[in-house]
Amino acid sequence: MKEVRFSLLFVCLIYVYNYLPLFSQTQIKEFEDGKIFVRTEILQDEIPSVDAKVNLNEVYFLDENTISQFGIFAISKPFYRTKDKSLRTIYLIEFSEVNRIDELISKLNRNPLLEYAEHVPVLHDFFIPNDLGPNNDTTDGQWYLYNINAINAWDHAQGDSNIVVAVVDAGTYIIHDDLKDGIWKNHAEIPNNGIDDDNNGYVDDINGFHPHLNSSNVLPNSLDNNHGTHMSGLVGATNNNGIGIASIAGGVKIMPVTGNGSLERLLGVVYAVDAGARVINMSWGVVSPYASTSVYSVIKYAHDRDVIMVCGAGNFYGLTVSYPAAFDEVITVTARDINNERADFASHGTWVNLSAPGVNILSTSIGSDSSSIYRLESGTSCSSALVSGVVGLMLSANPYLSKANVEHCLYSTAIPVNDVYNGLMGHGRVNALDAVLCAKSFLNLPPDIVVTASDSQICNMNLIKFHSWSNAGPEVNRTWSFPGGTPSSSNLKNPIVAYNSPGTYDVQLIASNNFGADTILLQNFVNVGVPNEQIIFKEDFEKTPKVSIHNPD
Repeated sequence: MKEVRFSLLFVCLIYVYNYLPLFSQTQIKEFEDGKIFVRTEILQDEIPSVDAKVNLNEVYFLDENTISQFGIFAISKPFYRTKDKSLRTIYLIEFSEVNRIDELISKLNRNPLLEYAEHVPVLHDFFIPNDLGPNNDTTDGQWYLYNINAINAWDHAQGDSNIVVAVVDAGTYIIHDDLKDGIWKNHAEIPNNGIDDDNNGYVDDINGFHPHLNSSNVLPNSLDNNHGTHMSGLVGATNNNGIGIASIAGGVKIMPVTGNGSLERLLGVVYAVDAGARVINMSWGVVSPYASTSVYSVIKYAHDRDVIMVCGAGNFYGLTVSYPAAFDEVITVTARDINNERADFASHGTWVNLSAPGVNILSTSIGSDSSSIYRLESGTSCSSALVSGVVGLMLSANPYLSKANVEHCLYSTAIPVNDVYNGLMGHGRVNALDAVLCAKSFLNLPPDIVVTASDSQICNMNLIKFHSWSNAGPEVNRTWSFPGGTPSSSNLKNPIVAYNSPGTYDVQLIASNNFGADTILLQNFVNVGVPNEQIIFKEDFEKTPKVSIHNPD
């Protein structure tokens, strides 16, 4: 990776943006037409924008000839709401010369001011629709819960309302009779007052958000768009209410995040992380010859905050690789049928982590008259949602469980299935009972803490959000120390600290429980500089005498 270092001054650049709606791709099947992602080499961009739009005249890494040659008509900063600089410096460029997309990418990849330029992948839903199935709660309708040992798991844990599972999908019918009592609520927001009460960058996000519409309306865009509603029911339809179906983690809260397009779903993942989801179900992806760096940046953003992501492997009938499923940071699930055989449509390969039921799966749906109904569907989407529910149940049994330990418990307790697909269907079929028991076993260990932060190099007067978790026993008690910061100490899990003076500062965390303690000291972790000058780079920026460039490549 190329790196730009400024040896004579510490620079903070300031931009202002406005969100621009997406339009659908038509030319290239797996990539958006007329759109590319780029990331700048500028590592400091600390002042948040009011919206996403960027004035083309202020874009220092595009010259007039390139703008004219490729018909570039808009540039935006889609992740402007986040404080994470690895996402803030990703830009979406839109242009009219759609047939010259590879030429534009090639040209921009030679630009020393850019880290990369790449296609915007099209992220598809992973499911195969079927006709309406039986509306019942018998073993015929819900064979999959018995198959994954859910019934015995419920003797050890049931869904806890403090655990939030986000379903980033094409909308959830939150007024469904079997879902309405389990939908997440943002209690810091006052409904329908047009004000961002909790100051999180999203107005009236009471039950989730719809990034494309910039709206709190998380319902599907049509009554026949059942995908997100079906997944939500598998994760957390209300249990023991005498209607419809049971779900593996009934009692957890479902956070609906609505998005039909690729960028919307990436924005949805970021929203879910920032809004506090512990688990994100992603029953979608793209078959691509390469892994998108921008998509990976979003996945890494969630991973670095210890958020568990579960993704369907895809319904491509073979060894076809899809993303984000193939990223190491994601739990990837493929599908089996009632006979524990690979579903004929199920993608598989060495990049898959688990298998779960995915054929004729009954869950919540929407009737043509807007009624609450139930429908049979098939696909690795269903398999992914079931595993997301299992993770929600594990966290209900042990809310302190880290992402690494969730993965350990899932993989080590999976039921091996010996068939011709050995090594291509993951560690085995998910086993809810043993996964929950494994999760509870970590409660009796001392903590083994991990610390990450939103940034470590900032301008003075800026904020850093710290994150901590334990890879062993829970952090029951914690004491942070922030020399040079405000506050200088905290007992919060994820404190936000301001640094007002230039310098280099240590960070320390001590965590303990009844079984022991752990201490982590990050020496010289925070570097605070002075934004003493704003520099707008032009094409001949290397000639600027105040700046020297070191490129280790």
